[in-house]
Amino acid sequence: QQLFQMADKGSFQGTEILTYTNNSAETLEYLWIHLYPNAYKDESTPFAKQEALRLKRGFHFSEESERGYINLNSVQCNSVDLKCEYKADAIDEMKLTLPQPLSPGEAIEIQFDFKVKFPKVFSRSGYFGKNYFAATQWYPKAVVFDKFGWHPDSYLDMGEFYGEYGTFDVSITLPKNFVIDATGMLTDNPDEESFNQSIIDGTKKILEIENAGERSKAIKEWKKEHAHSNKNTETKTVRFVAENVHDFAWFTGDLYMMLRSTHNGGVLTNVLVQPDDIMGWRDAPQYVEKTVRYYGEQVGKYQYPKASVVEGALEAGGGMEYPMITNISVPSFKWARLLEMVVMHEVGHNWFYGMLGSDERRDAFLDEGINSFYEYKYMDHFYGKYNLTQFSKLLDGFNFLDDIGEWQMYYLTYGMTVNEHNGQPINLRPEEFSPNNYGPIIYHKSIMLLKALEWYLGEDVFREGVQTYFREWNGKHPTHEDFFAEMEKVSGKDLDWFFDEWYLTTDYCDFKTGSHKTEKVGDSYTTSINVSNKGTMKNMPAPVHLVTSAGDTLEGRWDGKKEVPAVIKHDAPAKKIEVNLKRDIFESNYLNNSTIPDIDINLVGQFPKFDTYAINFLPYYWYEYFKDKNRVGIGFWAGNPFFNRYFSHGSVYYGTGSGNIGYDYNVSNRYNSFFSNYIDATARIKDMDGLKRFAFELKSVGLSSTDSRYNYVFKLSLNHVKLYDMSYNEPSIFEKGRYSVVGLTFYNTFRRQLYRFKTQFDIEQTVDVLKSEADYTKAQFSFYYKRYLTKNSDLIFRLYGANLWGNDIPTQELVYTAGEVDPKHQMFAPGRRGSISPLRSWSFGTGMLMQGYNDLYNPYRVGKTAASARLEYQRSPFPAIYAAGGSVKTGLSKFGDKIIGEYGVIYGDDSFQLIFPVYITDPAPKEKHLAFRFLFRFHVPINISY
Repeated sequence: QQLFQMADKGSFQGTEILTYTNNSAETLEYLWIHLYPNAYKDESTPFAKQEALRLKRGFHFSEESERGYINLNSVQCNSVDLKCEYKADAIDEMKLTLPQPLSPGEAIEIQFDFKVKFPKVFSRSGYFGKNYFAATQWYPKAVVFDKFGWHPDSYLDMGEFYGEYGTFDVSITLPKNFVIDATGMLTDNPDEESFNQSIIDGTKKILEIENAGERSKAIKEWKKEHAHSNKNTETKTVRFVAENVHDFAWFTGDLYMMLRSTHNGGVLTNVLVQPDDIMGWRDAPQYVEKTVRYYGEQVGKYQYPKASVVEGALEAGGGMEYPMITNISVPSFKWARLLEMVVMHEVGHNWFYGMLGSDERRDAFLDEGINSFYEYKYMDHFYGKYNLTQFSKLLDGFNFLDDIGEWQMYYLTYGMTVNEHNGQPINLRPEEFSPNNYGPIIYHKSIMLLKALEWYLGEDVFREGVQTYFREWNGKHPTHEDFFAEMEKVSGKDLDWFFDEWYLTTDYCDFKTGSHKTEKVGDSYTTSINVSNKGTMKNMPAPVHLVTSAGDTLEGRWDGKKEVPAVIKHDAPAKKIEVNLKRDIFESNYLNNSTIPDIDINLVGQFPKFDTYAINFLPYYWYEYFKDKNRVGIGFWAGNPFFNRYFSHGSVYYGTGSGNIGYDYNVSNRYNSFFSNYIDATARIKDMDGLKRFAFELKSVGLSSTDSRYNYVFKLSLNHVKLYDMSYNEPSIFEKGRYSVVGLTFYNTFRRQLYRFKTQFDIEQTVDVLKSEADYTKAQFSFYYKRYLTKNSDLIFRLYGANLWGNDIPTQELVYTAGEVDPKHQMFAPGRRGSISPLRSWSFGTGMLMQGYNDLYNPYRVGKTAASARLEYQRSPFPAIYAAGGSVKTGLSKFGDKIIGEYGVIYGDDSFQLIFPVYITDPAPKEKHLAFRFLFRFHVPINISY
């Protein structure tokens, strides 16, 4: 039983009577209590430390007034103070020594008197907006004691909760005009019921206004009428009672509108929504009704009397569940079912997090995983395979884009993890996952696991298994071992091999259709089909489908043994054979599943696909003003850029002014690597802007599955370039010629909460192949360091050094003080000649980055040896200021004889910057030291071909 009263803004006073019954077989000498509001007290807490590991800086740079805490004024039993001790290094967990041991079956009553200060919403709980409050994980909460012992798990942003069942009787005193909803049912309060009904009626009237302008005016009047005034000190007390739940949350604000429905045999749904979003949320009660009905059919009957939804603020995802009530923070789009997807997902947690009471710290799969699977099934059941978007609504009925299915998103996110060989097994605790892996593994791989299990057991057996699990373990805190045991018991199958591979390892499947043999006996046929699994998961069977010339699709089963073929009998000749046709089982590669590969041709680019080889065409147009004029052609990309499986892209065009035909074609593929995560091999051929280029590159990428803050890349490249037409190229930078070079690049990125740095080494050597006309060696080094100083300011330090050896160096390969010039035409450029050419108006990448030295006549514009240092200071929303100094070896001086410098102003970020070098120490003849200069800089790490 709890009683709370709102105190000064952002805080409340509370008293709590905790009646704790020892239902275990052990005598307890102490209890553990969660004091989760203390997670927001300072940076010593596990929450704050996890925020640092996840590179989130909001809490670190927050003001003291924005943080929160819980202060215990007293903790007593029978008016006697109890001994309280914080857990080591965790002030949000408290050990409470009992006055005498608590024997099995005995109960004790403990009284808490406390004050809680709401934090700003950094994660799940706190205040947001002007007068909105989310009270979650807010009271002294009993820790679970089960067969594994106590679970004093501190509050985390990535990682959820485990609570003990009980009855909650909660009274809250708050401003009279605040709308509130909570876990449990409002009790004995006709005045509050009347107040809520007035809010519901007012909301309904606004929704009935058809004219958007008139409705907008009505919403403004609503906000003016209902806004809380500091002069308004009237209060009310509301009481909520909830039975057999393991947590209690409440949400309140002065400007909430309310929608209400009663459904599924008396389940009450309140939807609290902010006025400006009411139109997008008007169907939210229906989403809840559908969820309760669908989960009831698939899993088990909903046992709570209420299922409410509140629009609020979250930094820990798009939604967060609590018994009978859920908090949603995603926007509503008319062209996407995102809001419905999140609402039903969070309401669905009531079955697994709520009624079953899974320990999400030990077995996140049992809640997030299984619930995500039913989210997937819900969306497919109600809206079909391509269920997430409705692009026709976005384009007012005209639609040239294929709609996207939720399943595609899950396959792509988990598929990227698998194809990068960077996964982790599902069985880890949430805090053991890297931030990059938590979603793809816990949510999306879990879906794949359960999809594969549903296929293997059959839908009816699978459904019976889940329903039996829910029925047998409702309210008993089951573990993953209990779930797996129930599925084995119901199916009558030994599933140890399945759970070992899917749950305990990072193994995956890659089925391949091999040879097949057909025998005709009488009027029928028997086809034996050889299947293999090129992935690392060796025991998984697979469905095999045979399509006959008569159009029939027949299904067989390969049992997972390479030496035993799948056998299918059919009445008409075989036309096509494919393993895993319906994609019931996740694979890292689907392009080898069929005897006739599926090719999907689109005249407009579509969302990348993974189960077919998609070829996407689109028109190409560019205006090049000095020779080609209008470039008209076609561009394309084929394959999946996320998986990089036989991915290719390019373009071909005709120049109307010159009559020239230009083209650019790239193809790449990803390979396993024993010394890194993967190797990407890329080949490129192009003829554009007066330059022909043939290139081949191997890129080896190293990642950490447990720490996404660090990565490294090795690149080995071979380039042959021939610059044959200077009409397209700035003569002060480029010169005609052909040459071949071998290059080696290494760079690594190291990130921490308050800083990040990147180092890069490049070395390039000409080789005498294909009539190379150059002879040089080029070495470059760059260092980038960024330090976050405050919430709105940061400091960037850059170092650069380069040296060239050789007597036959193409002009474009020299070091330019103002920045890189892309000598081999590897990147997109708006123009390479005239007033908009490189260094006249813009530069690529990094280099010396002393943009004030871009004048064609500056004696320090270009050289063979160079070094520079640069410091930038940014304080948002103001432009950054910078200062740079360096030296470049030119024909006029030895390196180091002359130090040059500049300072100026920058607008933009590392991808695109507008740069104004205000002052330079060594201007060109007739140029002033202090003058207006302007350039812009590209640094986008992608190649754009169309």
